Parts: sequence; C-alpha cells; structure tokens
Amino acid sequence: MTRPGATRRARRGFSMLELAMASVVSTVVLFASFSVFSMLTKSNTRTHERFISTIDLERTRRAFHAAFLSLVTSPRAPLRSEATNPRAAVVAGDQEGAAEEPQRPEPTQAPRLRLAQDFSPRVSAALSAAGTDGFVPRLEMVVSRSPVPVKRRGSLSGALNAGGASDDRDRPDTSTSGGRLAIRGAFELVPHFTTPSERRRNPDAPQMVWELWWTPLPPIPENPEVEPPPISMAAGYPVKLCGDLIRATIRLRKDSGWQSQYDAASQTELPAFANVKLEFADGTKADWLFELDFSVGVEVALNPEDADPGAGPEAGPGGGGPGGGGPGGGGPGGGRGERWQRPVRTGGAPR
Repeated sequence: MTRPGATRRARRGFSMLELAMASVVSTVVLFASFSVFSMLTKSNTRTHERFISTIDLERTRRAFHAAFLSLVTSPRAPLRSEATNPRAAVVAGDQEGAAEEPQRPEPTQAPRLRLAQDFSPRVSAALSAAGTDGFVPRLEMVVSRSPVPVKRRGSLSGALNAGGASDDRDRPDTSTSGGRLAIRGAFELVPHFTTPSERRRNPDAPQMVWELWWTPLPPIPENPEVEPPPISMAAGYPVKLCGDLIRATIRLRKDSGWQSQYDAASQTELPAFANVKLEFADGTKADWLFELDFSVGVEVALNPEDADPGAGPEAGPGGGGPGGGGPGGGGPGGGRGERWQRPVRTGGAPR
C-alpha cells in the first residue's frame, strides 16, 4: 500500500529550468510574431503611400496638361508690339516717312500667361525660417475651364482661398446666365513644415517640403477702371495636387531658349512648349513636356445687354477680336449683344 507522502512527492511541479525555457520560447514566438506583423504593417503603409503618390502625380500631370491645352489669349495687341522695338519703329518710319511719329503702344494689359518667381510673404517667410533660398516658380494663366475637378464647396484656410469666399452664395453662377467663361488661376507652391509625427515615421524627412496647389484667382477686366468681379462657381476652389516636393522647375520654350520668367497675352507671344520637373522627398522624379493650345477671347464677359469690348471692326465672325470665337460667337470671345454659352462642366477629372 502506497503511503500518502510518497504520492505527494511524485506530483512535483515544473522546475525553474523548465519555467525559464518555456518563458524564453514564448518570448521568441511573441517577438517573431510581432516582427512579422510590424513588417507587414510597414509594407502596407509604404504601398499605400506609393499608391497615393502615384495618384497625386497623375492628377498633377493631368492638371498641367488640361491647363496648357485650354489657354485663353487676349484679342488685343501683344504686350511686346513692334512699336515698342526702337529698330522696328525706325524701319517703319523709313517706309512711311521720317516725319511721321511712331505709333504708341497700347495701355498695359494683364498677361494671360505669367511665369515668375513667387515673392509672396508666405514663401519668403518659409524660406527665411528654413534658412534656405532659391527660385520658387509661380505659373499664372487664364484657361477656358478649370484644369481640376470643380467642387461646389471647399473648407480651406483663408490664406489659400484666393477669392475670400467661403460659400457658394458669394459666387455668381455663370452656368445659367451671361458671365465669365475664362478662368484665371495659378499653380503655386505652398510650404509645409514636417511635424514631429512625420519625422518619427520617416527620420530622413526634410525639415520643409512643398505642396503644389491650383488656386483660382479673381478675373481681371480688360478695362482697368472696372471693378474686378468675384470668382465664379465655375472656377472652383483651391485644390492640392501633390505634396512632399523638394524641388520644382517650370520652364517655357520661346524662340531658341528656355525661359524661367515670361509674360504673354496674345497668341503670337505664346511659347511653343512647357517643361515641368518635379522631385519628391522619396526620390521620385517627374519630367514632363507639354504642348500649348489656345483660344482667343476676353477674360471677363459682360452681360448680354452690355457691349463686348473685344468686338470691333477687326472682329472675326464670332466677335472678340481677330479670329473671334468662331461662327455664332460660340467661343470665349463671343459676339456683340449675344448671350454667352453655358460653360463646360468640369465635374470629372481632366482628360
């Protein structure tokens, strides 16, 4: 017969060595599982960021493509007329008579295409805070329709809302009545300082990156004495195209050289090509070459009962200056006293 004490001695628990081995094995398994899940999470995050970056890059390319193919030039004389060239004036005087005074240039008009350095306080303050300097391009243009999908409402800060209107009720609707067909806007670079969370996620992230925005601007009338009208709903609101930019270059090809600063108003002044180069913080680079296409017309179209300042003796079949807007005034120029056509809807992505 077995004694009770012997039974209790046979039921002893795990030894310290066995407990230590079990703890080590469990720790290794947990660490391996955590490493696998962490690796999958990081891979998924990188894939998602790469996917979003690809979408932003394609949206940016389409926006530039749509903008360069829908330029609206002025029916007035070029900014750089022959009368402003002394040599051309002398030649004209030799042909028509030396006593005749050379023709005076027309009053200065707002460029329809302007590539210049951005000297805005926002950009200057960002460059000073980052301790860097450089050429920050700004491309302003007048297009026949918005190069980005138009949203009826936008929730943006006052610094980015160029028109200062936070509600659609503050903007005229040109889709139901006569009004502006041309849209003035600008491709602008907005500084963005990386946050601590972004630097923890990416220790190699630069201190400051840039965001590329399309910003609608108030139209500029042909007559400088007329008060500029508000931005129409067809122009939409500022839209962010892409971010994490560390370098952006925009150049225009005119004659035999590339220009980093250029103004154009008429069709004869337009450059032949446009080159856009973008470099992102993750090493992605884009180098695009765009052709330009245009139509001729006024930027601010008056009401049907008002006269069209672009129409005159030299107006084409559709009015709006030489070439006009096509038969019947269907183009941006329009004919005298005719009602403006319904603007093209831009609810979808540019094609």
